[in-house]
Amino acid sequence: MGCFRLEYKDCIREVFGIKIKSIVSKVIDFILNIIYPPKCIFCGKVLEPNCNLYICGACSNDIKFCSESICCEKCGKPIVSYGAKKLCYHCLNNSCSFTKAISVFTYEDLVKKALLKFKSTGLKGHSDLFVSCMSARFYEEYSDINFDLICGAPPHDKKKDFDQVDILCKKLSLIIDIPYKRKVFI
Repeated sequence: MGCFRLEYKDCIREVFGIKIKSIVSKVIDFILNIIYPPKCIFCGKVLEPNCNLYICGACSNDIKFCSESICCEKCGKPIVSYGAKKLCYHCLNNSCSFTKAISVFTYEDLVKKALLKFKSTGLKGHSDLFVSCMSARFYEEYSDINFDLICGAPPHDKKKDFDQVDILCKKLSLIIDIPYKRKVFI
């Protein structure tokens, strides 16, 4: 009986400890959001304190989402006109080492600036927004396919301490519940 009570108390402490840590973490996040309110990653506009995505309504309307246009069936770039095959000029005239790629945004203006800023700084708000959009796009295109793993392209500059692809892949892996392997291409 004594051992059972000790294990039971330890179990209760562990469960309540986890709940307390979770509550404390939420309180700290709430206070930090009031002191340092989240800002739109594209224009810097201050957002509501507890927003999950770091994008304002105006920027959301200005961004071109690839899911809203006709895209190349090979590389995922938006295309204006297409023939029998929905391929961009590049994919129509060149061979690719992959079967299919999809994109979330067109790489221009606001998105280009935000991605470049994320590559150089690794700001959390940027990764949260990008991963949220990536997971939504993933489910649009691949909800009926079972994947074995997620792998990211290795960085060009291996001396750099920060690997934005690694951060995005880790977070995406948790959301879509597919394992992430970092060093597949070595």
